[in-house]
Amino acid sequence: MKFNDLIGSLQKVHPFNLWQGDRKIFDATLQGISASSAEIKPGYVFAALKGTRVNGARFIPDAIDRGAVAIIACPESYHQYSDQFPTVTFIETNNPKLCFALMASLFYPKAPEQIVAVTGTNGKSSTVYFVRQIWEKMGIRAASIGTLGTISKHYKAPKHLTTPDPVFLHQTMQELNKNNITHVAIEASSHGIDQFRLDGLKLSAGGFTSFGHDHLDYHKTLDKYFEAKANLFSRLLKKTLGIAVLNSDIPEFKSLTEASRGLPIISYGHKGKELKINQITPHAKGQRISLSVFEDTYKIDFPLLGDFQIQNALCALGLVLNDIDADIGKAVHALETLQSPPGRLEYIAQTKRGATVYVDYAHAAHAIEMVLKTLRAHTQNQLWIVFGAGGGRDPSTRLEMGKAAAQGADHVIVTDDNPRYEEPALIREAILRGAPKALDIPDRHDAIKYALQHAASGDIILVSGKGPEGGQIYADHIEPFLDKDVILKALKQKVAHEKISGQPPSLHTSQKDSLKETPTG
Repeated sequence: MKFNDLIGSLQKVHPFNLWQGDRKIFDATLQGISASSAEIKPGYVFAALKGTRVNGARFIPDAIDRGAVAIIACPESYHQYSDQFPTVTFIETNNPKLCFALMASLFYPKAPEQIVAVTGTNGKSSTVYFVRQIWEKMGIRAASIGTLGTISKHYKAPKHLTTPDPVFLHQTMQELNKNNITHVAIEASSHGIDQFRLDGLKLSAGGFTSFGHDHLDYHKTLDKYFEAKANLFSRLLKKTLGIAVLNSDIPEFKSLTEASRGLPIISYGHKGKELKINQITPHAKGQRISLSVFEDTYKIDFPLLGDFQIQNALCALGLVLNDIDADIGKAVHALETLQSPPGRLEYIAQTKRGATVYVDYAHAAHAIEMVLKTLRAHTQNQLWIVFGAGGGRDPSTRLEMGKAAAQGADHVIVTDDNPRYEEPALIREAILRGAPKALDIPDRHDAIKYALQHAASGDIILVSGKGPEGGQIYADHIEPFLDKDVILKALKQKVAHEKISGQPPSLHTSQKDSLKETPTG
């Protein structure tokens, strides 16, 4: 794409001041754009973005040395460097992050025809995973993008952040389009929304799963955290008049409907209007559900445990049904074939003594509370949890995590998660204040082995916090560590286990109460 053409297209969607350097670049072909000076090559545009720890403006000289022909910069950065580099073109804007996202979308203009986004504290990964599966069951070439990476039967991509950098995002969208993938579901993290990473996307629908205490290290207050998530509807979907798919069972439903004012709404849940849960009957391998879908009644066998999984599946169903041409019956019955994402309430094995082992990604108090409630309804004897808290994250959550574990489980083992640059013992100490009777076993291998060796017949063991993560993060290195692999290896070496079929054994279901909220996903 010619630089002049890109600038002309950008002027139609975003206000900025263009300070011309070398006129030759306007007729030249732009080679790329990036917010990392290390990636800059001759003919690139460099976006000098201010991050939470580092201001990208300090790398403007380095980017120019590497061949950057234009700089996206805020007014302050422009005035600081323009005289020093008179031959370089500056794109001065009050919102460099938004400008960068829109430029990325123009530089990589081809994308799948239908893109839906999911936000919420917990449940994003599961929901986009379900959306993709429903589409695939309907014969649609689809993909999901988020914490688990970009997943499609028709395309493989490297792993990335929950909501990727705009350039990577639009590169990926163009590659999906190239591979004839027409439908994409993407996780929309609060960070990604707040940093305008999704603003170049044309969203047809957006979903909201749940809301709880999280990420206050970044957003500072719960109100600002909620506002960031609500911006998916009040800002992003307003641009495309997309459909809002909202959880009617959460306290924030009213605020979300206000944020979505002017948009069509599909509500789901026990109180849902368009997608309503009438009745749930747990059984050995899942749940029998009666649903009202746009006033028609369906009865389905849902293969996953927990009310929260039903909630996520209904959010996914609503996102699929934003398309008025979608086959409703086929979409609803696709729920009977859903598989949970790796590390999301994933059944791992049964020990020789008869304890059942699950892994989940729950790493916040609300999520721990909900997943333990789910497993309690299927626990014949006693419920165990092995978990920790990540370093470099909101420390105020640790006490509440301990309380949630102590209230929800019979046996609590506190261990290390991802300490990062914090002292692991201090992280565990903060959790133990909320769970004073818990065992403190620092080494995660040892903590898991202890639970496997001591849990009895009819017990359930939950190893929580890391889910599908394949490494344990320390200040200066990452050690390979996948909870699932550690469990299976320990069972093989120490505690002989029954043949693993990929299906949980028959579970006790005398307790019929099920959840009405969403754990981590």
